[in-house]
Amino acid sequence: MSQIFSMVADILRNSVVDLRSAGSESVIQDIVAARLTRSLAIAKRRTIISRDGLPDIEVDILFDGFALEVKLATRFYQGIGQVLALRKLYDLDAGLLQIWRTVRREDVRAIEILSRELGFPSIVIDLKGEEVVLING
Repeated sequence: MSQIFSMVADILRNSVVDLRSAGSESVIQDIVAARLTRSLAIAKRRTIISRDGLPDIEVDILFDGFALEVKLATRFYQGIGQVLALRKLYDLDAGLLQIWRTVRREDVRAIEILSRELGFPSIVIDLKGEEVVLING
């Protein structure tokens, strides 16, 4: 999985300018899915996953057996619960893509700690500084 996530980070490094112009999380999902489809594998957006005895869950981007939870300008913890649910309840490799227009270093540090402690990869993108940081990938 770390190789796939590293490739995703590389693809996104070349997409920061387009991501910066996106007005919503949904548009960012469109851009990311298109870039992943072009470079890696067919990426499906907003896919519903079902499992017997569990509620359905929506995956922002699903490709090659990997789920990516996309968050734009939210609090650092908002996407982590979904990543953990996808990993632990639905047996999917899953990671977090957290995008901020302006990054606070303490938020990045919080994601770094949680990503390492809970064992999931994350990518943090600072649109203002055009920086892409791969964590635990």
